[in-house]
Amino acid sequence: MSSVVAIGRRHWRPLLALNSVLLAATVGIALFYPRTWTSTAQLIIPNNSSSLSANLGPLGNLQQQGLTYSNQLNPTGIQSDILLSSNVLRPIWEKDPERAEKFSRLEQYAKLFKSKAGDQSTILVLEAKGSSSELAKQRSEAVLQSYQQRLNELRIDDSKRRDQFSKEELQRAQKELQRAQLALSNYKQSTGLLDADEQTRGLVATLNTLRSSQALTQAQSEAAAQRADSLEQAVGMDMGRATAALNLGEDKAYQALRAKLADVESQLVQARGLYTDKNLRVKSLELQREELLAKIKQQVGSIVPDAAKVNTSLGGNNYRDSRIDLILQLIQAQAESAALGRQSERIQNRIDSIDSQLKTLAPRQSRLRELTRRYEIAEGVYKGMVAQMQQAKVNAFDAYPNVQILDAPSVNSRPSPSGLLIAVGGLVAMLSGSIALALWLERRNPLLALRELEGTGLPVLARIPRLKESAAKVAEAEEFRQLASVVSLLPLESRRLMITSSGVGEGKTTVTLGLAKALRELGFRVLVVDADFRQAGLGRRLQIEGQSSEPVALAPSLNFLPACLPEAGLSVGEYIAKGQFTRYLAELERTGNYDYVLIDTAPEDLVAETKLIAAAIRNVLFVVRSGVSNRDSVNSSLYTLQRFGSSISLVINGSESAKDAYRYRYERPALQAADS
Repeated sequence: MSSVVAIGRRHWRPLLALNSVLLAATVGIALFYPRTWTSTAQLIIPNNSSSLSANLGPLGNLQQQGLTYSNQLNPTGIQSDILLSSNVLRPIWEKDPERAEKFSRLEQYAKLFKSKAGDQSTILVLEAKGSSSELAKQRSEAVLQSYQQRLNELRIDDSKRRDQFSKEELQRAQKELQRAQLALSNYKQSTGLLDADEQTRGLVATLNTLRSSQALTQAQSEAAAQRADSLEQAVGMDMGRATAALNLGEDKAYQALRAKLADVESQLVQARGLYTDKNLRVKSLELQREELLAKIKQQVGSIVPDAAKVNTSLGGNNYRDSRIDLILQLIQAQAESAALGRQSERIQNRIDSIDSQLKTLAPRQSRLRELTRRYEIAEGVYKGMVAQMQQAKVNAFDAYPNVQILDAPSVNSRPSPSGLLIAVGGLVAMLSGSIALALWLERRNPLLALRELEGTGLPVLARIPRLKESAAKVAEAEEFRQLASVVSLLPLESRRLMITSSGVGEGKTTVTLGLAKALRELGFRVLVVDADFRQAGLGRRLQIEGQSSEPVALAPSLNFLPACLPEAGLSVGEYIAKGQFTRYLAELERTGNYDYVLIDTAPEDLVAETKLIAAAIRNVLFVVRSGVSNRDSVNSSLYTLQRFGSSISLVINGSESAKDAYRYRYERPALQAADS
């Protein structure tokens, strides 16, 4: 904080000038800057949640979603650009009442409007400024109306361009689809193929069924043949002999009934291959078979009695009846076996036909698939073109939607800029400007930081705090007593100590007086020499005017030698360089019997005489002041003194201390009591 105050003290004149200018500018803005009113309106872009979806067959699906946001695409940002475009603002600018007076160009007029779009929001904010609240509201309403008209123009133009582009492509895709459809239809009609895979699976399934049915029919035929053989053995003769024995071979009614029975058996075998035993067709054929068997039995019964008379030895009626039954069973078995055999042959023919169809189906199937694929591709392309044409109409409203007014234009009752804003801006400008100017000035002439003294390696004899007492009480500061104690222990050459600094205002004169009075309190005889031959600041401080070559008594054991110019014809530089100054000091030391000679010089960085004195007097007490001393000047002075071989010690004046200096008074009565 102290360094900030010190910087302010050093540069108060330019800082005061800068702040005066900024204050005048702030007052001028507050009094004469034109006020403007702002009209605000909010728009909302409807988020169309519906989506376009079209199945393109082998080409996939075409889908169009609603509003989408990304880092590259922001629908509200696009609408914001359209809202403030030249095509929207130009009609308003041409009719604006202040055009001729203030806004001769459209670019100037566009600065009255501002649009704010959210990153992930569908709300758009429009701001319009005017010299009055009515004018600001009129401008915002005119912009909204012109914006809606511009959106309609963009929609119509976009739709026309898309339709014109897609119309020829759609016609070409339609013709290609018709050709592919006609080729596929003609091929299906000529080959009878509808679904090659499904038909192949059907033929294979039918073939498997026929083969299973053939195997069953063959098994049933063999079983019927074996039953007939068994019956022939039981009768003792084959079917021909049995027929001849019974005089049935020439009976036409019997032969007709037997032929019908064979036909019914054949139909029954076919029906059982297609239906279950509970089917009406199967039951009807079984009933016909039973009726024919009954008729055959009746016909045989009408013929057999004549034959029975010839064979009476066979056992009468019982033998006759059993013989007839066996013959009837034999007839039925042979008829069934013959029917099953014919059925097996028909099934085999059907199997051979299906095998030939399967052999010729593969190449036709490949051709059908190729034509089907061409048709599906043509259909997908056509559907895609139709979907794109429909999408073009939807996209026109997606890109340029029917933006709705969420909040109608309203004007803020307070114009801008407000007085408070101007005042705050002025204060900020003065503060930031002051900081910038101070830093710039300080960079040109920086202050010395105390931590930089540590890098010099020079001893610090004392840190003198910022004293608020009067000059008469400076010597009573405890820090000067400590400095005097340290100085009294130093091996000073000739007991002479030069006290200087790099610039003015660093307190070297105060340190000289304080050290002299503190050494006097320690019992030393001290001579203070004012070696500032140009300003004689120490003499003015002590209010001793005029020049004297003899010391002036300030107090017992404390004398002061004012700054006096050398004799005529001799400059100060020659006076010091030729050794006359040091010889005069040596004579004073001898005559005055002084223990210490303190020489207060002019700032080392300002005058040449101080360098000459430093070359003669090697003991230097260099004073720096916190927040006042300049870094470059101090470093330059220390470097110069070190080149002269001076023994330099530092005193830090105006130092901040974390604790108050320990001060006390000697209790004289107590000391007297102790002595007694």
